Amino acid sequence: HKLYQTTATVGDSTLSRLIQLVEEAQANTSETEKLVDAFARKYTPVVLTMSLFICTVPWFFGAETGRYWMLNGLIIMVVACPCALTISTPVTYSAGLAAAAQRGIIIKGGSKLEALGNVETVLFDKTGTITTGRFALSHLDLIGNLKSRKELLELLAIIEAPSSHPLSACLVSAAREEGVVVPPGVALREHTILKGEGVSAYVDDEKVYVGNDRLFNRLDMYNISLQQIELAEKW
Repeated sequence: HKLYQTTATVGDSTLSRLIQLVEEAQANTSETEKLVDAFARKYTPVVLTMSLFICTVPWFFGAETGRYWMLNGLIIMVVACPCALTISTPVTYSAGLAAAAQRGIIIKGGSKLEALGNVETVLFDKTGTITTGRFALSHLDLIGNLKSRKELLELLAIIEAPSSHPLSACLVSAAREEGVVVPPGVALREHTILKGEGVSAYVDDEKVYVGNDRLFNRLDMYNISLQQIELAEKW
């Protein structure tokens, strides 16, 4: 015989917590639902009373008249019944909340769902919300023919490896993903962080700068075409 010990109940599962959140959200009624409920509480008794009156009173004027008006009374009761009005609103909200929950979005009630219909602008904390929170090299444009793409990535990997900046790790990772291996014996010296601009260092005997447009404007090395400048500013 085998003994099994459980460490949590079914109510502690992620699915159960998700169901609980959706149920709590459904219980949080919106202003529209409150308005419909308040209307139905007054409207329903009036419709039922009127239908009951039409179905019963005409019988005092004869069977033929009674049958005719009873049919009309039942028709009025069915047509004027507020069931569609009172049911459609909560069902719509429940369907919306459930559909959002299936996509990993928890909306705290019909009132919040209704408020989304009036939203014109949405602001996101994009890092970690609509992005992975990790930088990546998406485009590398070579200017001139002094260095090949492989040689440029080698220099970037060498000069950025000692830095702790997130963009440095991104460039080193991009070089690694393209199969670039830093040759052994490369001498890196005078590695300097240029605050707000980038980094500089000597790779063997070659002075290398890596940074933004402020750095290269200060060094008077931003002598590239207008099209390339516009492209760099767009990035």
